[in-house]
Amino acid sequence: MSNLNIVKPYYKYKQEAYNNLNKLGKSLLREFGFYKQYPEYSEDDLIIYHDPSSRSGTVSFCFSKDDMDNRLWLFTLEPNFCVRKVYFLEGRDRLTVEESQIISKNVMACFKTGSNSTVVKKLGSVIIYWYLGKDKCYFRCVNGSIYVNEGRGYLT
Repeated sequence: MSNLNIVKPYYKYKQEAYNNLNKLGKSLLREFGFYKQYPEYSEDDLIIYHDPSSRSGTVSFCFSKDDMDNRLWLFTLEPNFCVRKVYFLEGRDRLTVEESQIISKNVMACFKTGSNSTVVKKLGSVIIYWYLGKDKCYFRCVNGSIYVNEGRGYLT
């Protein structure tokens, strides 16, 4: 069977979910003192991702100027609400319940492909790598199939 390569618009509900995750990530970075050290990143949007080198259920946040191969990892949220940070970030090491709910709700929204389907169902295999950005959601499964949402300004 050949690998699937599905490309769909970046629907408004996914853009809103990404915006919620980006907003939370940036507020955590402010709290951790990142922007005091690196003010040049204050206007940049985050990339939210999970890759196969990470434990299942983790969600990582980074900045990427060019592509996902050249990224600045900042912190990873663990399934037990712990925050694993790059060494120079200060502050707490656990999410609040409200923050963890924002993460769960919005990541799940990005995995949806309609009212009763998901990226996993469409690709028919386990997702091993995904990332969410301002202009794109990208999902790759274990068999190499890909599902992408890209573009701006699409309706629901």
